[in-house]
Amino acid sequence: MQKIEPTYSTKKGNGKLLKQFTRRLNKVGFNCNEKKDYVFISLFLYFLVLPYLSLLKKHVILLSFILFISFANAQQIIPIQVKMKGGGFSLDSTSFSIVQTIDQRKNQEGIGTVYGGILNMGFPAIVKKGVEDAYGRFFYKGLKNTVKGEKQLVISFKDLVYTHDDLEAKKDKKIRLEIEIDYYENNSGKLIFLFTDKNSTIINSKYNQKQLSNYSYTFFKSSLKKVDLFLTSEKYKQKVTPKPQTFSVENNSSDSLNNTKIIQSNKPKDQLSSLDSLPEQFTRPKNHHLITFEKFEGSNTSGFRFRYTGFAREWDDFTWKPALSIDIEGFRLNKDVGNFNIYYSYFALGIGAIKPLNNYFFLDLNAKIAIGNEIIDGGLFVEQERNTMFGILLTQRIHFMVGKGAGLVLTGGIYQNLFSGAQYLSGDVGVLFGGGIKF
Repeated sequence: MQKIEPTYSTKKGNGKLLKQFTRRLNKVGFNCNEKKDYVFISLFLYFLVLPYLSLLKKHVILLSFILFISFANAQQIIPIQVKMKGGGFSLDSTSFSIVQTIDQRKNQEGIGTVYGGILNMGFPAIVKKGVEDAYGRFFYKGLKNTVKGEKQLVISFKDLVYTHDDLEAKKDKKIRLEIEIDYYENNSGKLIFLFTDKNSTIINSKYNQKQLSNYSYTFFKSSLKKVDLFLTSEKYKQKVTPKPQTFSVENNSSDSLNNTKIIQSNKPKDQLSSLDSLPEQFTRPKNHHLITFEKFEGSNTSGFRFRYTGFAREWDDFTWKPALSIDIEGFRLNKDVGNFNIYYSYFALGIGAIKPLNNYFFLDLNAKIAIGNEIIDGGLFVEQERNTMFGILLTQRIHFMVGKGAGLVLTGGIYQNLFSGAQYLSGDVGVLFGGGIKF
């Protein structure tokens, strides 16, 4: 009796496979445009492994493509880019040069919440590369072709918001943008407060990467012109005139985008006095990526697994960390099933977390719920039997990682799988071991 074996090819139909794979990622909350690193790694493993899984034919081969993503008490973070337009601010000259950008916001961890995807999930939004670095490059490119004066300008961000408002609305969520800036002149390390400029606006538009850049460009093109005018005004001359109390003068504030003139207001409570008084900066934990190959042997199955794991952690931080992982595995039954060909495919979604025991050993725990199919094929002239199966998948690993940055990983652990609805696979308990690289 001729047996029908599944075949995979990377020579034809890659476009269709790519689209199907991308749609699956989006269905579980991924924005493929923003998470290219995870998508590219998954696609690389997908097309590298599948053509060779058919070489594992012996008795009954079980092929399973598992896409498993762990969110574990945390959500995907969406980095928002801040880019300068070609040509910069198009200013002929200024009386100042921008020497430093300071992030003085109370909440430096993010700028808001962005809702998107098929599941309409909310994801924390941050400025890609951080406010100080991103806007430092922004201003450098904006004034690159501008003739600059001798005065040194320091820009302090007091507030920056890019978030969806009206969170209960199912459609057409409004995006709120806010910015508040304190301007200082650096005078031999001493900071002379100039004025505060701020703006708030709401746009009815879908989220895209250009909105914050366009908003920042429009605001600062107007605001920096106002700084230039202020530095030649009588108010500025009064500020720089030596007095017993240099910073006792009243603060000024305005709204550049609404053409509000500089008005008198209370001075900032957290006003900076020198470059030595800059606030401590929040630093986001470093991202770690593991790519490993595992061999597992169980009571009912045995096989191989390619695995990607990602988490964020600083050196000497030993608290629990949420982990994201993508698994691709191929396995076979360890028992005789006669002349039948049996195939399994299932999708698993769950949670994962990593606990650093020290800087080298890490405990990795995963719990998933799976749903899929068991297909029993008796040959060309026998109708296939298809069973819907459900499962609970538990895994406990110990990773030994060498290297503070890039390095090597050795992995060992145990697993427990329980299934219902399948005729030939009710569960599996076994051990796993493997290794790989980290970066």
